[in-house]
Amino acid sequence: ELARRMEFDARGSDLELKFVDREDRVGRGGDHSPFARRGIPAIRLTETLEHYGRQHSDQDLPEHVCFQTVAQVGGILGCTAAGLSLAGDPPPAELAPGQALSARIRIDSDSRTEVWIRPTDQVCWTEKRVGEPGEEVLLEGISPDDFFIGVSAPGGVPTVLNP
Repeated sequence: ELARRMEFDARGSDLELKFVDREDRVGRGGDHSPFARRGIPAIRLTETLEHYGRQHSDQDLPEHVCFQTVAQVGGILGCTAAGLSLAGDPPPAELAPGQALSARIRIDSDSRTEVWIRPTDQVCWTEKRVGEPGEEVLLEGISPDDFFIGVSAPGGVPTVLNP
């Protein structure tokens, strides 16, 4: 969910993040792996066209780094980290029981809540709405059978209500 949040935060920037739902490349590991194995949210960011001949060799030099991309990644990391640092715990919320073509979410919170939506066949969140304190949020035409629905404090990582 942390990676999905970061991908959402990157939208509209010059940097396109591609969400890959696996811990790492086949047969490899990264600095994030020990954290992920211990249940600590961790993600890996890398360019899509890696140059394997330079990695971990004497050709792994600063002149081969695109510092514009490094700055863009740092900006997205900073945006997500700032949001997380200000976010509280996920608000208590639940989907109204029963089958329906629309979802009703009861939120027991005294603050604004982000409501996240993504079709079950998509890996990333496609929409975010904001619910006001104590408000019941109606997602017209959004069936819990066809969409994942999550909630978060503003800037936080969504908690999926219907995994």
